[in-house]
Amino acid sequence: MDLPTTLAEKIAALSDGPGCYIYKDAAGIEIYVGKAKNLRRRVASYFQARDGHPAKTLRLVQETVDLQVIATDSEVEALLLENVLIKELQPRFNIKLKDDKTYPLLAITREAFPRVFCTRDRDQPEVDFFGPFGSAKELYRAYHFLMRVFRFRVCDLDLREDDPGRRSFKPCLNFHIKRCSAPCTTRVSQADYGEDIRALRAFIGGRNKGTVVSSLRERMKRAAGELRFEDAARCRDQIQAIDRLKERGRLRDYDEPAAPTIDIHAGMERLQAHLGLAAPPRVIEGFDIAHLQGTHVVASLVQFVSGVPNKDAYRRFKIRGEAGDGDPGNDDFAAMR
Repeated sequence: MDLPTTLAEKIAALSDGPGCYIYKDAAGIEIYVGKAKNLRRRVASYFQARDGHPAKTLRLVQETVDLQVIATDSEVEALLLENVLIKELQPRFNIKLKDDKTYPLLAITREAFPRVFCTRDRDQPEVDFFGPFGSAKELYRAYHFLMRVFRFRVCDLDLREDDPGRRSFKPCLNFHIKRCSAPCTTRVSQADYGEDIRALRAFIGGRNKGTVVSSLRERMKRAAGELRFEDAARCRDQIQAIDRLKERGRLRDYDEPAAPTIDIHAGMERLQAHLGLAAPPRVIEGFDIAHLQGTHVVASLVQFVSGVPNKDAYRRFKIRGEAGDGDPGNDDFAAMR
């Protein structure tokens, strides 16, 4: 079967960059939405070597008479835009993604300082869901990019603006590697953190990158004018991360190493499963024993609450032996007792 002239011309004119494509039938109805890191190669593959296609793809190709393309600057944006288009257009050849409840979602809680995480559980209260996404691996890659830009929290701490404990709380590793703005402390206000979450929601919409960048530029200028230079620097870093999508926007660029575990919530769930616990551990304490050639034995205690270091509970000990009459020697088990 020969391709309609208009469709063939559009395929030939496609770029080699990333974006989303929309197939339409003879009535002009959108019947399928897809994304690609190389639009020309991906779209052309549907209409070449048709004998190797499954039956569903053959039906799609036979019914497609027109094509619409939306180019993006990166694969990350294409992934987010594809999700939005499927929700808006409800194309019938994307029916599995629309109906299957096992696909992963991006979740944002409605707390004073919202958490952002990936999940397959749609039944959680007070949570806004974005998705579903066809690939968990691709979603997590996009999630790691979003974490770098918008620096949202992933911990389970109950945070409030008026909590006096925020003045002395120590931020976790995510803050130090610029994955979180540390709302557990007073480094970021509820208003500024809320601005970051609103920008995140807009960016997830797939079409609002320009609006998000403009808003960040305004926030940066306002913060600098008010001499809030740390806030201005954070906005600057966010703008630069979004701008770098043009050069570093492949999804695989945002693979994260297996350790350290940046997603604290997921790490607690894995620890719960590994230890066979009824619920994720709330408090974890670790001891380290040290000595000088078997004498002058000391110990240190570190504590984590919901996966976050609680440095107020850190302790140092001098080990005096079971009877209190001297060092226990080079015996860590005796020192622990």
